[in-house]
Amino acid sequence: MYNIDEEKFTWGSWILDRFKPAKAALESAVLVYVVGFELLGLTRAVFDVRISNLHTLRFHDRFGVQRIGEDHENIYYEYSCETFAGQKQKFLEILSGGLTDGR
Repeated sequence: MYNIDEEKFTWGSWILDRFKPAKAALESAVLVYVVGFELLGLTRAVFDVRISNLHTLRFHDRFGVQRIGEDHENIYYEYSCETFAGQKQKFLEILSGGLTDGR
């Protein structure tokens, strides 16, 4: 996490190789949001994803992160604390094996 101010934060790139556990992306996203929203009390996360990174774009789109803009290189996203609070239980169920993540 970086660019932390009084209301928002940015989270950086994943470093996950092909040997990662099946739900590592979701688990790391939940951890980042718990720290940012619940521990630090921030209200939104902002970040960008390269247009060519189709897997990561699909991940964020599938889990309700809002696209707020784009340029020739990136898609820009924003995700609110309120949205996470409404989705957190579903994410935890997916991580515990109770639901599938739509793949």
